[in-house]
Amino acid sequence: MQQEQREEWIRRHTWGATMIDQDKQGETPQEDGQGTVGTMGDLPENEETPLGTHLPPSPTPHIVEGTLVESTVLVPSPPLPSSAQAERDHHPAQSLRRWVQQSLVTVLVALCTLLLLTPIQPRVMRLFVTLVPAAGSSATVTVVTDQVGLHRSYTLLAEPAGMGVPVMSHQKPPQAQLQARLLAAPALAQIITVPTTGKGHQPAAQAHGLVTFYNQAPNAQTIPSGMLLTGADGVQVVTAYEVVVPAAHLPLQGQVTVAAHAVESGPQGNIEANDLNGLCCFTGIAMQNTQAFVGGANARDFPAVGSRDVSGATNPLVTSLTRQGQAVVQAQVRTHEQLVHPVKCDPQVTSAPVVGEEATQVTVTARVTCHAEVYNADEVQAKVSVLIGQEATTRLSTGYVLQGKVTANLSTIATFDAQHGIIALYIQAEGVWAYHMSAAQLHALATLVAGKPLGQAQTILLHAQGIHQVSIASTDWWDDTTHQTLPPDPNRIRVTVISWAV
Repeated sequence: MQQEQREEWIRRHTWGATMIDQDKQGETPQEDGQGTVGTMGDLPENEETPLGTHLPPSPTPHIVEGTLVESTVLVPSPPLPSSAQAERDHHPAQSLRRWVQQSLVTVLVALCTLLLLTPIQPRVMRLFVTLVPAAGSSATVTVVTDQVGLHRSYTLLAEPAGMGVPVMSHQKPPQAQLQARLLAAPALAQIITVPTTGKGHQPAAQAHGLVTFYNQAPNAQTIPSGMLLTGADGVQVVTAYEVVVPAAHLPLQGQVTVAAHAVESGPQGNIEANDLNGLCCFTGIAMQNTQAFVGGANARDFPAVGSRDVSGATNPLVTSLTRQGQAVVQAQVRTHEQLVHPVKCDPQVTSAPVVGEEATQVTVTARVTCHAEVYNADEVQAKVSVLIGQEATTRLSTGYVLQGKVTANLSTIATFDAQHGIIALYIQAEGVWAYHMSAAQLHALATLVAGKPLGQAQTILLHAQGIHQVSIASTDWWDDTTHQTLPPDPNRIRVTVISWAV
């Protein structure tokens, strides 16, 4: 019985020694006072058997030949715990955290391995996102809405306030009317006197005057043209044309006056009054010049006013006055107004004496009047915007909204009524209307296509009102486009709108 107990003790301690040897191969037992080194034949003094009895002194060990030639029982003493190890052993929460971290790393490594090994297995990924909705896909739907551009021409009449001139029946009625303004600057004038540089020549001239014929006969008498008459100083004159002297009705005489001129040129022909006075020509006919003859002169040269004298003096004046007048008119133009034509200035020039007259100096007066007409550009923009907006409302369905502003370009200005300052403006108008989608409509589109395959979703959206083009981008990278579907949750579908110009 004691022999069996001894063998049982040997087997237990031999197995423990063998396991220790396997865990600590290459290590040499040390005698540090913390453990005991012994052999199969040596028992510690205080070792007890499983039955709690003391074994008698053992005889010579019985060695069994076979696999186990020699066995050494090692009873290592546990190492003393360090201070850090002791602190960790006293904090179970830290140990739990380390375990959780190691577990997460393991899970992530497994997940990455799964993703790397299954990119060609969409079913697995779809199953995964079904089980884990938070890891599901998202999508961006880009919608290009319809746009319509309108280009129209309009005729607008601009007339100054208070004119109220009706449009004639043969004229095309305007599509709109607006108010114009007439601008003017007070007349600006400047005077200058300069010496003359012109030369005049006076040829010899015959004196001229009037002769009256008296008839004392009871019958009328004719005085032919060119009748030669001689004055008291011997100067001869001739009548200019034929006249008939009426008959006398006594005590009244018949009389007629005719023009006459001296036969010879020169100042000697300037006879005094009544130099011709007495009977002449025919029986009962008398003649008389009641006024002196004038104009008789010899040929001569003299200084005169030349055209260059006037223009040379007035051109600088007109240029200066024109600039001043234009500035005065331009200052009256308001910020929202446009000139129909550039400011127009009308110069007026007078001289005394006039060009060609004899003079040694001439006084020149330059006078400039500037004026212009303007129309309200803001009013044109407003009128045209209303006209084209009304047409857009009639032509387009509801939901279309003007993009930006209507562009109004002036192509031509024509004079409609110059007398009253009425002009016709020909305007080219252009505007772009795009279909507008509200946030509620965009969410409704997302709800409409949620969970649908990409192809079906595109077809549905293209048939929606106001949509011209659709582009869908999904994060289902593991699926090809033929199998991709939009997320079933509309909140994971982002719908954006861009424009497409016609």
